[in-house]
Amino acid sequence: MRNQYLSRPDVREYLATHPDITKEEKKELLAWIKDGNTPYSNDRDVFDESDHLLDFIGAIRAEKEYCEEQWLLRQIREQWDEPDMKKRIQIPHTLYTLMVEYIQDHYDPDDRQRFMRICIGIEQKQQAEIRRNLYSAYKAETDPETRKMLRTSNLDKAGIASSWRWEEETEKSFREGNFGC
Repeated sequence: MRNQYLSRPDVREYLATHPDITKEEKKELLAWIKDGNTPYSNDRDVFDESDHLLDFIGAIRAEKEYCEEQWLLRQIREQWDEPDMKKRIQIPHTLYTLMVEYIQDHYDPDDRQRFMRICIGIEQKQQAEIRRNLYSAYKAETDPETRKMLRTSNLDKAGIASSWRWEEETEKSFREGNFGC
């Protein structure tokens, strides 16, 4: 029965464009075709960077690559919790910007794990910088409406749930010792 599907012209043409197909991929492809589907679509709704639907094998490989990348990211995040990764230093913003540009221009695909660690660190630094700028703008603002908007943005970026937030007037009263008693 397998030969029946392999002898279809569209399947033969498709397999000719994928000479590196593995046995597992071929088995999944044949099951997909047996269910009445074409090899040029996928059931995972996986698209490429240009928003074109990937073919069946392309979707399987993209999904596998995504899973491997997520595993690698988990490993890297776990390494950030090690004691030696908690040490912090301050550097000038211009040096930081130059480092980011250099890393982006000199990506080495053979050293993907180091690159991912650097990218995560840069992203965390950028998010911290955004939060710090929002906080500074909030503290410096004199207009109450703008101040409230900046405070809300700052708390949103920090990931603080709205149920945990105090109104600014309540916070000020609490600091001054007025507990409403």
